[in-house]
Amino acid sequence: MICPRCSVGEISEATQECVVCGYSPTAGVLVDTPQWNDLEDPAVRSLDRQFRIEGVLRRGAISSVYLARDLVSGRLAALKVLPLTPQYGPDVIDRFRSESALAAALDHPHIVPVFHFGVTDTCLWYTMEHCQSRSLGEVLRAAGPMELRACLRLVEQVASALDYGHRRGVLHGSLKLSNVLVDADGWVRVADFGMHTAFGPLPPRKPDASIEESYGHVAPERFGTSPLFGPASDQYSLAILIYACLAGRQPFSGDTVEEIARAHLTTPPPRLADVRSGVPPHVTLAVGRALSKKAAERFPTILDFSTALAGVGTSRFTPAGTATPALPPPRVTPSPGRTTTPVTGPLMMPEGEPEGVLPRDRLPPPRPPRRTPRIAAGILLVAALGTLLWWWTSPGSPSAGPATTQTSSFPLDSAPPAVGPSAAPHAAPVEPPPSRAPVETTIVRRPTPPPLVATPQRPARLFINANPWGELSLDGQSLGNTPKADLQVTPGTHRISVTRDGFEPWERTVTVRPGEVLRLTDIVLRELKP
Repeated sequence: MICPRCSVGEISEATQECVVCGYSPTAGVLVDTPQWNDLEDPAVRSLDRQFRIEGVLRRGAISSVYLARDLVSGRLAALKVLPLTPQYGPDVIDRFRSESALAAALDHPHIVPVFHFGVTDTCLWYTMEHCQSRSLGEVLRAAGPMELRACLRLVEQVASALDYGHRRGVLHGSLKLSNVLVDADGWVRVADFGMHTAFGPLPPRKPDASIEESYGHVAPERFGTSPLFGPASDQYSLAILIYACLAGRQPFSGDTVEEIARAHLTTPPPRLADVRSGVPPHVTLAVGRALSKKAAERFPTILDFSTALAGVGTSRFTPAGTATPALPPPRVTPSPGRTTTPVTGPLMMPEGEPEGVLPRDRLPPPRPPRRTPRIAAGILLVAALGTLLWWWTSPGSPSAGPATTQTSSFPLDSAPPAVGPSAAPHAAPVEPPPSRAPVETTIVRRPTPPPLVATPQRPARLFINANPWGELSLDGQSLGNTPKADLQVTPGTHRISVTRDGFEPWERTVTVRPGEVLRLTDIVLRELKP
């Protein structure tokens, strides 16, 4: 049986669930697949020249999502329609056009792309890529709280998408469990990116949704009479999402908008480690800082938040209220005649003496001075005198007598000069010796210095992801399929490659420094053309 939700996967006979999107016909959730003539939505009828409706993915009081085929390109897409109401004035329509243009320009592997958008007399609409995935809320309802490693791998992909949008001036505006889509391979896509900021600081509430689902992820600064909105608001929503993935519930709840707004503004969130055992301290601290009531107290960027969650450079992101270890007391150089030993018991100090310093008459007898420097100086002096005496009495020195034996420094075939004061100017040449005495040479060998011991360098860390997934190889060694997080490698140059059957291989040579964190999470594999 073909799944009526995604129209791609099949319903498994064993689990009664779709192997692609997880839809179960026994769960009581029906997906309509009406014909065009059966639709009673006048907003959709105004788009009959552009799209052919093939199914209904989701219905709501505020918006509906249809599975539609573009009649121009023939592409299957998710068509989201928002009927026009009196609250959507000209300013909202203008903001919708401008924000939709920015969102359509985003091109990131973890963002569901926006294809087209427009405004008719009856509705606002835009089309997105039809993802064969399940929402993160459906995953948590089916499997319960996530493991820490799986949660951090998911959050890293969401943070990559948010940072990409923030650097281009686009905010998400309503990051929650239903807007994060996860496929069977663990690939994460963020939907409705930038499409909620046109409707005001607070996202519109669906009548069929709970207060926690509509406003449980909204940052405190977005409530009140003068709301604010910025990248720190998306960071707060991401921290709420992490909390829900690990704890199984959101940190704030309420029955009305006023109650949940008061909880966001005044109630401190429960520590993550108190509601979920086994959470490392650096994850608890990072989530707690991202949930700060004031936007200025959160992390500077989304990537800083993601880095702190991974445990890299946590000392840079220690919250302001966290106690730091005390430094040891400074060492004091004692002055002559006094000691700085602290007084442990009561002691009456003589008048004029500083408090806490023992007077001279109460000091123990002084130790005799060390004579090591004097002995060393004497040894050096004796050595110098011995060297001078040897030089003074050695042959060739000014004080030495006539040498009885000399070694000529002239060639053997030339006559040496006359020796002695009685030598006449025309004295007969002296015959050279029959043979020249060999000169003894002393070779002094210095000891070979020990080899230098290299100081171990901090390893570098790699975070690698590809769309679609592929086999990762590092320096020719296979490491399994992507994504791979927190790979520790030696500093230097490495060759990274990602391969998959039917796709062009991706290769790159990178050079990493000690302690550096390199993120290659935007790799896109291109399909081979037949």
